Amino acid sequence: MKIMKKILIFTISVILIINSFNATKSAKADFELPFTDLPTEHSDYEAIKYLYDRNIIQGYSDNTFRPEQTVNRAEALKIILMSSNYHFSETDEQIQLVNAENATPEVSINSEISAFLDISAKDWYYPYIKKANEMDIIHGYPNGFFYPEKSINLSEALKIILLSFSAEITQTMVDNPYNDVAVETWYAPYFSVFQNYKLLETDTDNNIYPNRPVSRAMLSSLIYRYIKRDEIKIINEKKQEQIEYIYGKATFYGEGDGFDGNHTANGEVFDKNQFTGASRTLPFNTKIRVYNLETNDYVDVRINDRGPYDYRFILDLSAEAFKRLAPISRGYIPIKYEILK
Repeated sequence: MKIMKKILIFTISVILIINSFNATKSAKADFELPFTDLPTEHSDYEAIKYLYDRNIIQGYSDNTFRPEQTVNRAEALKIILMSSNYHFSETDEQIQLVNAENATPEVSINSEISAFLDISAKDWYYPYIKKANEMDIIHGYPNGFFYPEKSINLSEALKIILLSFSAEITQTMVDNPYNDVAVETWYAPYFSVFQNYKLLETDTDNNIYPNRPVSRAMLSSLIYRYIKRDEIKIINEKKQEQIEYIYGKATFYGEGDGFDGNHTANGEVFDKNQFTGASRTLPFNTKIRVYNLETNDYVDVRINDRGPYDYRFILDLSAEAFKRLAPISRGYIPIKYEILK
């Protein structure tokens, strides 16, 4: 009887421990970030929360995160390496880098010679730069400097992310991954990987602006999206399957027909150089993406007028919008369009 009582007590204890663990885990998963300048509606909130929950990024002493503040090269390197399962520990006499599985030799900060002229073994970011250099992730500039305080740009960030995560990168490319990323540039292969998973947003001309500085929020998002790339790709594919397309033909107006400068049906002044369109049924200010069925090129336009009055066509595009899909000399093209949310 005593044995049965002990077994019962043990079983109850185990159940209580498990329930307590699950409750703690659930509470942790549902927590909100403590930053006063980062509302839950922020587009990169989940990405920042993911890294914060893993002690990879922190906020400031005034309880702000400063999402739009640019990140320098040293800061970005530390965040990316830690995100890719490298963990750093410090003692008074030495700094040791430990991989998730294998430990590397200890580094003495007093005897180490830096690979870069502007990096000292006493700098807080030294172990990250040292490790990244050993892993052939960074090379610095031809003058021997690394410029740790310089803002990191999008091209540099993508390269460091992909190399830190040991991504497969194809160097031989045929097409530009983005309109402003030519295949012959050194960073094109890295953009190609992100483009393949549809992890980056472009403007209406498919420009990505590879040299733009990266903010704290953007870096968090880039890392998070790459980590979750397979899930994101599946979600995007499912969304694509659920999109309802309207098929028909589109023509244009505003080029040599006297419409430029006139008022549209919603009261605006028509400008042939803006990306707008006319529809017989879509509400004003509806944004749509129009695809040329022959080339799959697309342009995003805003509906601000009524038409076309030739019922062979379902859309009248501004001259500039039409030119993004085909030469004006075509007159009309087969298209499909989707309504953008």
